[in-house]
Amino acid sequence: MCDKAKRSIKAGLRNRRAILVIAMGGECEFCGSANRLEFHHTEPRKWVAAKVNQSTRQKMYEKEFLSGKLALACSDCNKRLGKPVSDNTKGKRQ
Repeated sequence: MCDKAKRSIKAGLRNRRAILVIAMGGECEFCGSANRLEFHHTEPRKWVAAKVNQSTRQKMYEKEFLSGKLALACSDCNKRLGKPVSDNTKGKRQ
């Protein structure tokens, strides 16, 4: 794949992420900040971000948003909230 095609794909993914952020309200659901926004999983996810490509990751974020399993959080709130704990990992260190 040529560099121009790769840049085009990355730009499209950035646009899809921006659209999702806007659809989710464009600010942290916990403090109202609009800076350094990240996706916070409200339930444990069944996939590992590092093991899927950026396109698949974006599709998973969109699916989780539609099913109510994704919140928008600033970097500080997302770190403070940590990973969600499932019933089978309660008491175990995350």
